[in-house]
Amino acid sequence: MTYSVASRKRDYWTVNGQINFGFIPGGLVPSVKDPLPVRLQRGDANAQWGHDHIMADHAHWIRSTGLSVPHLLLTKLAQPGQAYTTEVDSKFKIKLNLTPNALLLLKLTQGADPFFGVTSLY
Repeated sequence: MTYSVASRKRDYWTVNGQINFGFIPGGLVPSVKDPLPVRLQRGDANAQWGHDHIMADHAHWIRSTGLSVPHLLLTKLAQPGQAYTTEVDSKFKIKLNLTPNALLLLKLTQGADPFFGVTSLY
């Protein structure tokens, strides 16, 4: 696997040249009928989303896994888990409890090219 670093905060990390790390099936969210991709943006440690937020707040745990954030995300998306929905700050989010001992928070980003963006992983 090869990962490319995003340079600006809204840019996407890539895995093997692709911006989609996986897909969330349709139907988990009432407004989402079709599968949508999961994408990792560089993000912002201060705004608390994306890669930079994860490394700022959860670096010790990430390092303990021996994996980078993109590699850990890809690994976790391949595992089974339970989906929960929450409404925070008027934004729809999905929490996926994944084993072992990880929580992945995703936010639905709507528009011409909708996707689930990684808010946090810990």
